[in-house]
Formats: sequence, structure tokens, C-alpha cells
Amino acid sequence: MNQAIRIFISGKVQGVSFRIECEKEARRLGLLGTVQNLTEGRVEIYAVGLVAGLKELETWCYQGSPKSSVSQVDTRPEQVIPDLVDFHIIP
Repeated sequence: MNQAIRIFISGKVQGVSFRIECEKEARRLGLLGTVQNLTEGRVEIYAVGLVAGLKELETWCYQGSPKSSVSQVDTRPEQVIPDLVDFHIIP
């Protein structure tokens, strides 16, 4: 059964290919959703999928992309948005 989470990642996470690598990881895990930069410098992920995949994505966020430096990861449960078809970057 699919569940959904929202993750906020702080640190040096913009301008370091975090969103691109996150999209690759989420797709590898079979997740649906979005990743985007926020104006205050954080990255926000909304992901839908099986619990095991969501937990793996959350764990990945602590490391992030090779050039990122993650200082904080905040995760909270969310409502599942129906009819998502893929995982993509919001520009």
C-alpha cells in the first residue's frame, strides 16, 4: 500500500545537483512525486510509494549528491496525491 512523505533538506543542497540525483534515486526506488528548491535555500521532496522505498529515499537524503553537504533532514507523513505518474523536478 502506498504512503506519502514530505522531506525538507537543509545545508549546501542547491546548485550541487541534489535535485537531479534525487530524481534518479527516487525513480530507481520506484517512487512518484516531486523535488524542488525552496527560496530559503532548502530542498523539498514529496514522495509516494511503498514504505521501504520511502525509507531508503530518506536515508539517501542524509548523504545527497556528491557535492552536497546536508545539515538537516526533516520528514513528515503526507496525504497520498492520486494520479501521479512519475517523479520529476519542479523548476
